[in-house]
Amino acid sequence: MEKNQTHLPATQLEAQLAVVQSAAKILGRCVLVVFAMTLLGDGFLWSLRLQDRAIGILVDGLFVSICCLPLLYTAILRPLARLAAVQAAAAADSRFRIVAQAMRDAITIFDARGTIRFANRAAEEMLGYRPGALIGAKVETLIPEERREAFRSDLHAFASGGSTAFIGKGPVERVSQRKNGERFPVELTWDRLPADSAQKEFTFVVIQREITARKRAELTLRESEALFHSMTDTAPVMIWISDINRNVTFFNRVWLEFRGRSMDQEIGEGWTEGVHPDDQQSCRQAYDQALEARRGFDLEFRLRRADGEYRWVLERTAPRHAPDGSFAGFIGSCLDVTERKQAEEVLRASEKRFRELLESLPVAVRIVQRDTVVFANAADARLHGFESPREEFAVDASTQISPQDLPRVIEYARRRIAGEPAPRCYEVRRRRRDGTEFQAELDAETIVFDGAPAVLVAVRDLTDRKRIEMYEKLLPVCCVCGKIRDDADTEHGAGHWGRFEEYLAAHSDAKFSHTFCPECFEDYRKKNLMR
Repeated sequence: MEKNQTHLPATQLEAQLAVVQSAAKILGRCVLVVFAMTLLGDGFLWSLRLQDRAIGILVDGLFVSICCLPLLYTAILRPLARLAAVQAAAAADSRFRIVAQAMRDAITIFDARGTIRFANRAAEEMLGYRPGALIGAKVETLIPEERREAFRSDLHAFASGGSTAFIGKGPVERVSQRKNGERFPVELTWDRLPADSAQKEFTFVVIQREITARKRAELTLRESEALFHSMTDTAPVMIWISDINRNVTFFNRVWLEFRGRSMDQEIGEGWTEGVHPDDQQSCRQAYDQALEARRGFDLEFRLRRADGEYRWVLERTAPRHAPDGSFAGFIGSCLDVTERKQAEEVLRASEKRFRELLESLPVAVRIVQRDTVVFANAADARLHGFESPREEFAVDASTQISPQDLPRVIEYARRRIAGEPAPRCYEVRRRRRDGTEFQAELDAETIVFDGAPAVLVAVRDLTDRKRIEMYEKLLPVCCVCGKIRDDADTEHGAGHWGRFEEYLAAHSDAKFSHTFCPECFEDYRKKNLMR
């Protein structure tokens, strides 16, 4: 680099030395001309031998002017003009070299024979040459072998006044070659330099800008775009991209196949032609609000398929941003959810019928979800002391169970959720709205309600049944004769009536004897003594 750095000041020094030398020569010529004119004038006046001094001065002036002006122009003025031109050219060349050395593009100047006259630092570094090594080299050494013939043809065509392929055609992308043989892409501009009076032949300038990084970026971009298109075209959903002006600029293959239209027909706002007329306003409003807030949105609307059928689609969008972080539009995906919508309609109809069925049942039925009553029919409301089922909604189900039985019910619920064995039907004491308790039988079943796990519970009041069972367990005793009915091993109510001691003997291993209790004995004694 040292040689290249000192090259420019040396050129300026040579130019300044040449100016000083030329000025010295011109000054010497001036002295000689003045001395010669003085001698000639005096000699001319002496030859005329004029007596009048004023006339002599006038004649001397005319003679010097006539003879001296051509000499002054030839010996002084014309060399001075040439010196000024040389100095201006040297200054211009100096300025050019300063600018050229500061540029990052490689600049090479060569003559019509292809000899390099100038190469800046960027050219030396780009092509792998040491400072000053390119000066005097042939420019063809920088051109790949297969392109050299085209280079020579273009030079020949220019010299003969024909049409050229590269010279003066502006930047073109070509392949250049480093000293070590490595090839790399460049953006090349080749043109002829303006000629001056001193030039005897054509001079050309070549400006090269290495575009390896740009080519890599373009390749990466192409690969990224190809990957993006491959991913979007193989995705099972419809994908679109829009700009900041709400114009859709891209649809993937799935979208175009669904719509049965081309990209040109769909881009911009062409896709809106397929939106159901009843959904046009909601779509536009949702998009306008999202565009103003720069945020994504979800939307369900009907879109016409290629066969003319309107299908429900779920659209989900997200904002996209440029590399500098600025808002660049939206990217969205659409999924055909027609079957889901139809299933939801069927489910809603089924749930409606299910509710109507439960509400019409005479048995108390409720649905508990996350320990909260979310549904109850009229029978359940009446059983628990409520005027209407809605009053039970959001009631904590645990408050309607007797505290003594609550731990057992909670344990059964835990087992049921965990998939462990748990009684489906069991008895508990329940609590009404007024705090009174009653015996009930619960029949619990795990279900899905509104998309979440829940428990369907049937509640049966056991108050009457328990009373009957209690009555049935009492021994029937005749209030006249004191006999007892023995229903053992027979149908209830069809047993044998016998004496009490016979019943005890039949149902006990104890031995019995007849005697009196103290009260009966006292009564018996009194009656017998009175006789």
